[in-house]
Amino acid sequence: MTSNRIDIAIISYNCYQMTADCIDSIRSTASDLVGKIIVVDNNSTDGTSEKIQETYPEIKLIANNDNRGYAAAVNQSVAASSTEFVIVSNADVVFLENSVQSLLECIESDPGIAVCGPQQVYPDGKLEYSYGLLPGLKLGLKNLFFISPVENALKRRRFSGGTLPTTAKSVGYVDGAVCCFHRKAFDELGGFDEDYFFYAEEMDFNSRCQRNGWKSVFCPAARVIHYRGGSSARLGEDPAKVEMFIEAKFLYFSKNLSRGKSIAYARMEILHHYLMSFLWKAAITLASKEMKKEISSKIRYYDELKKAWKKGLERYKKQ
Repeated sequence: MTSNRIDIAIISYNCYQMTADCIDSIRSTASDLVGKIIVVDNNSTDGTSEKIQETYPEIKLIANNDNRGYAAAVNQSVAASSTEFVIVSNADVVFLENSVQSLLECIESDPGIAVCGPQQVYPDGKLEYSYGLLPGLKLGLKNLFFISPVENALKRRRFSGGTLPTTAKSVGYVDGAVCCFHRKAFDELGGFDEDYFFYAEEMDFNSRCQRNGWKSVFCPAARVIHYRGGSSARLGEDPAKVEMFIEAKFLYFSKNLSRGKSIAYARMEILHHYLMSFLWKAAITLASKEMKKEISSKIRYYDELKKAWKKGLERYKKQ
């Protein structure tokens, strides 16, 4: 059992009830470990700041007058904390029993760990994406040749059977929904790059960590429920979000990859999405009526990504 206490920050935007549920889950599972809870509200218009202030007057609230983006809010939250380690979480997260303790014990176990993240699960208990390879040629090839989808399917199957490994391991990056930071590393690296508004900021931070000798670690012993603002299918139905997602990827390329590797990776992603769209379009002709709606969402998702990647690549090549 760790003897340290840890501050936890929650980044909120137009989601009071989820923020309240997140706060309550921290209190019910880790009250003896938490120093203070901080809420950074990015100019919510649903009264989140006022409700938090009224319902949880003891919590440190930072109410921004404009939506400064996720990276800036993360930097604000870490600056407002005072413990050696700090957890920063999306508002749509529920901490499960021992999750905070497991994250704290993980990052304490090795002074070289800059950031660690938990196993995220959906509300129904199914496996959720929690870490991955950094964008680059290896990831591009694994996507293009369907290695990544097969690996992910096998992970989901093993997880449902309770056979996934439970020991921590170094990874390319941990998903930004919940991150436990070592303050020394965070400060040394200058925190999150505020050129990113939303998407890819955690990839950039993890990439800089590893270039500077720090580790990124996935901690499966810690589990949280992550509701996620939208599934991949919903993302595909919102072209503006898809554009923002791909723009963030190209910003990441400009800061972390050579021009040649960036172009090669983007081309592999375009081809991958062409193939995925083609396969789902073939599958829909054989699908049952109940499955056609779900498959149609997947087709829209891959078609939107394909178009966004092509537009992003053309812009990038002109720079």
